Amino acid sequence: MKQRNGFAIKEMVILCAGLAIFFIIAITRISFALEEAKNESTLMEEKNHAIILAAETYAKANPDKFKESETFLFGSDLINEGYLLDIDDTDYQNVELKVWKENETFHAEVVE
Repeated sequence: MKQRNGFAIKEMVILCAGLAIFFIIAITRISFALEEAKNESTLMEEKNHAIILAAETYAKANPDKFKESETFLFGSDLINEGYLLDIDDTDYQNVELKVWKENETFHAEVVE
């Protein structure tokens, strides 16, 4: 079907339609994957923020347990003391936290 000067119009239309369908599917899949990764990242940040706030509140309520420069505790300690809820889809039990006191203020961070 190749003409002397190039491809036939039918062949070009079929090729363009095939490429258009391919790119539409590819762009849709990529955008959904990026959106899911963004949602996962946001969920992890919210989870870390919640456990950090719980650890700081626990440290303020129990300052005698945090007299050392750095103290480590687990999410299970916060759950047992009632500062966090044990939710099935979040694994707070095994999260390790570092708590320290700086200028009469308690700070916490998640140990990776």
